[in-house]
Order: sequence, then C-alpha cells, then structure tokens
Amino acid sequence: MYTKLKKLFKLFNITDQEIPIFLKGFKITHSDIEDKTKFLDKIDETILDFIAKELKINRNWLYGNSDSIIKEEIGFYKRHRVFSDEILSKYPSNLYIITERIPDKNNDGIKDDNTIEIVAEYTLVLPNDKTIYRYETFKSGCRWGYWRCRWELKKLLLCLKKHKYINQVVGYICPDKFSEKFEKFRQGELSFDDLIKKTDGYGWYPEDYIEFKTSNNNAKEEDELSEIIKELDESNQRIIGQTNQKIIKKINLFKKETNTYILYENQENNFRLEKLAKKISNQLQ
Repeated sequence: MYTKLKKLFKLFNITDQEIPIFLKGFKITHSDIEDKTKFLDKIDETILDFIAKELKINRNWLYGNSDSIIKEEIGFYKRHRVFSDEILSKYPSNLYIITERIPDKNNDGIKDDNTIEIVAEYTLVLPNDKTIYRYETFKSGCRWGYWRCRWELKKLLLCLKKHKYINQVVGYICPDKFSEKFEKFRQGELSFDDLIKKTDGYGWYPEDYIEFKTSNNNAKEEDELSEIIKELDESNQRIIGQTNQKIIKKINLFKKETNTYILYENQENNFRLEKLAKKISNQLQ
C-alpha cells in the first residue's frame, strides 16, 4: 500500500512535502511520510476513501483488484441526455474527445477504425494554492465511422451546446498506437499531456460538427446534421409527453384519494399544493 500511495501522489504531481497539505485534517506529518511503518499505521479506510474521492481514482486499484488507476464510468452511447446531465453536474474544467485522426465520416466509414474516447478533466486547488488535474474516462467502444456512434456523440454535443458548455469541449487526436497509449494513461503509466501531445496544440473543434455553414464557415458533415437534430427533437418531445403523463397520473391520484388535495396537516401547504395541482391540470387540458 505504501508503494501504491507514493506512486499515486507522484502521478498527481503531489510531492512528499505536499502530502500532509493534501491530507490536512488527518494529522499526518512529513516525518510520517518518510517512515513507511509510521505512515501505514495512520492510513485507514477513512483516509483511503478521502484520497479516492478527491483524486477521482479507481479505489479497486489500491487493493490490487484492478490495473487501472483512472476511473471508468458509463459512456454516452444511447444515453446522450443522461450523460450530458451527469457531466454538467460534476463541473469538469474540460471535456476531451480523443480520436485516432481528425474525424471524417466518409473516410472513417471505409476503414471504421477511428476510435472515440472521452476524458473529463477536473481541477483541484490544494490548500497551498497548487492546482492539480484529475481525470475520468468513460466506457465507449465507439468509432466515428459507425453512424449510430457518431449520431449519439453529436446529439451529446448539441445537448452540451444548449447548456452553453460547448466551449469546454475539446477535440484532440492520438495518431500512434491510440488504444495502447490510452490504456497506459488509465493505468497511470502515461500522462494525459503525453497521451494527446497537448503542448503541440494538434486537435479539432467538436462544434464544427454540430453547426451549419450559415453560422460557422468551418462546419463539417452538414448533410446529416438536420436528421440528427430532428431525431433529437423527436426524442425530446417523447420525454416531455411522458413527463406530462406522469403529472396527469399524479394529479388524478390526488383527486381519487383525497378529492381536496389535503395531503399535509399544515393548511398553508395544503393550499399551495392544491393551487399548483389545479394550475398544472388546467395547462394540460
């Protein structure tokens, strides 16, 4: 465990001097860090939970039950709306879409090997004002050349654009040994910057794939965008319809069980609930 923790802190660029700062509140000193026995004596489940949560790592790795340090969550495929809500609720500083080469549905449709991976980046400011970067990956298996994967990703991008998050979505490519390098990144053997060669600035712009040339001169793959938007709108309408039906059922249930909507002893709450239910009922008629 000692070796794993030291490796983990090194991966996140937390020095031995900064470990007590990171673990502030657990009364761990620098002398504890230098002494393996003393350090392990102070490590318990509470501290391990704190480390895993703060660094967003795969807790199973600490116990030797996984080779991956970086967590892998459920991806976007056929759940673009839910995925969008999940991402926005976590406030990542950036969302990276990484492919083996610049996406092009015509070329990728022939070879169908342009893999899509998504990485969320989160910043954490330590008590000494040092910023560290944490990452989260997502199950994918998607390729740009497969139309359904591509459409689902574009619907996700449209959802993120609606919520004004599209400027934090960045496209990068990893042209050589993508799958192998990505696995090394998840195992903590390769830094994120080295994975995408971030310093080279070699990337692509996701917004180019969800906009028309009327608003973006660099727009790409316009020929399928209208159908994607139409499919997304129809999906939204179905959800609205299902939500309205649930509201109607609840209102009818109130009527059936109480007739007067009296569900609370507090009369002020009774009045507010009755007024709200009547308002919703009138709007749905």
